[in-house]
Amino acid sequence: MEQAMLELTPPSLENTPPVLRAVFRQFTRKRPFYVTEPKIQDRETCACMEHENVHLLANKLYNRGVLKTKSISELLGMIVLTPKIEPAWIALVSKVDHLETESSTQVTWEQWKRVTSTNGEKTFSNVANQTQTGTIKDLMELFHQKLEALAVHQFNWLHQAEQFRLLKQNITEYEAVLHIDFSENYACKLSTEIQSFHFGGSRQQATIHTAVLYTVHGTRFYATLSDCLRHDERAVWAHLEPILKELRETFPQITTLHILSDGPVTQYRNKNNKNN
Repeated sequence: MEQAMLELTPPSLENTPPVLRAVFRQFTRKRPFYVTEPKIQDRETCACMEHENVHLLANKLYNRGVLKTKSISELLGMIVLTPKIEPAWIALVSKVDHLETESSTQVTWEQWKRVTSTNGEKTFSNVANQTQTGTIKDLMELFHQKLEALAVHQFNWLHQAEQFRLLKQNITEYEAVLHIDFSENYACKLSTEIQSFHFGGSRQQATIHTAVLYTVHGTRFYATLSDCLRHDERAVWAHLEPILKELRETFPQITTLHILSDGPVTQYRNKNNKNN
């Protein structure tokens, strides 16, 4: 549960005798051990753009009294059916249950978008959190559109997760499953650094490529470290080479390798990987 300490204080003190009640400062000092302050590592830095955009719209509509819930799981529960191998996979609704409101009221909301900028002859593509303005009607139409698109996205994710689970459960003696992904680049630090190194651009970085190997004999975990910051298909195979070498030496009977990864075209999903 994520809630501010100031919001937790009144309910916690309602049933407390006046003699034992404490001010907010004392309440924060004597808080239970499981009530912790947010830390920098608690930030969500790998959120999905599709989910987060719908989340921002749902929060705005909920705060305006239009939606009765801001839970993405509940909203998708109205749309996404349990994945089954049958013709009717997805049921889309034309509208979400909401309260009556003035559709011409002006509101602002935020959305993550890809922004293209030009500097001379070079074109750059960046991601930015932009503020948009429109009416409640415009916001509802955008919400319906993105929620339906998210339903397809959610179903694909659920279906892929189910197939991945079945693949691991039904693996044979002659098969192996390798799940791979790049970790973020890590900045290398020293216990003692001079000022120009600490604040300058001399700090080195390292790339970590993670992998999990599933066989009938168990699960193995790998992490390869490199000072090369490339994440293209050549770097992928450089990280995979020692893992595949050990796989051939340890399990020579394996003839089929299933490789699972996410979908960046610059890393895994491109024609160069298919030709290797």
